[in-house]
Amino acid sequence: MSFIEFIFRRKYFVFAIFAVLAVLGLIGYFTLPKKLFPDIERPHVVVVTKYPGADAQTVATYVTLPLERRLQTISLVRRITSTSSDGVSSIDVEFEYGKDINVAVVDVINEIKKVNLPPGTGQPLVFKKGSSTPPVIILALTPKEGSGLSLADVREIAENQIKDELLRLPHVRNVDVFGGYQKEVRVELDLQKLKKYGLSPTEVLSLISQSNRNIPIGILVGPSHRLTVKLLGQVEEVENLKNLWVTPSLKLSDIADVKIGHAEPRSFFFSNGKEVVALAIQRLENGDYLKTIGEVEAFIPRLKK
Repeated sequence: MSFIEFIFRRKYFVFAIFAVLAVLGLIGYFTLPKKLFPDIERPHVVVVTKYPGADAQTVATYVTLPLERRLQTISLVRRITSTSSDGVSSIDVEFEYGKDINVAVVDVINEIKKVNLPPGTGQPLVFKKGSSTPPVIILALTPKEGSGLSLADVREIAENQIKDELLRLPHVRNVDVFGGYQKEVRVELDLQKLKKYGLSPTEVLSLISQSNRNIPIGILVGPSHRLTVKLLGQVEEVENLKNLWVTPSLKLSDIADVKIGHAEPRSFFFSNGKEVVALAIQRLENGDYLKTIGEVEAFIPRLKK
């Protein structure tokens, strides 16, 4: 009996098979995760190292380059790219397709342990970079008309409130904030007063670091024998900084001016020719692209209030 004859004699049986396949296809269509960009890229491992107080050139020379030299010795490394900025080194190690991502992570960790980094450098953080890293949606934020908010205020709200709320959404993995201006605290030390009281800038900087959550990110030598320490952290703690006891009889405000200003922008983002604050939102690894977008779109009306 030929195949065609079998089909005609068992037409109800064949129809049932096709019906089952059709149902399974519909179930798969509505339940399988959907992605705009399938996970087909090469394995990537990212190494992020913090070096508080160091400028970009110092980070590149003493952190990024030594780490790169060690990472280049790992097998099946295809390419290494890096970014050195004030206080932070970021290295992206791309491997060939034949490299297992978990083995790559172990190899990277083993190699960076062999590098002698400068004192004060944080422990290098190693993590996988998958194809879920590119943002699935980017939100552009501007001050509401009549709100009296500046772009710096919007940036602060985005980092301290909106980002946290977005991260609570079930299908959101990470949120990065770009653009706008970050507020910073500047402590202008009077070097002549420091000399008068027998203090050094290093001693004062150490006290500032130990007493609050502000992180020193740079030092500027200014005119009139003044030295400015830039801090990124909790701006609302300015009054606490002013009242910080440097000695039992001397406050920080007695030897320095503590001010709030804007940090030099490290990123810009424009939408329709207008500078905005951007939120780049990533889905979960192997997560559903459409579900992530749906959750974010449902969240957007809360931003307009």
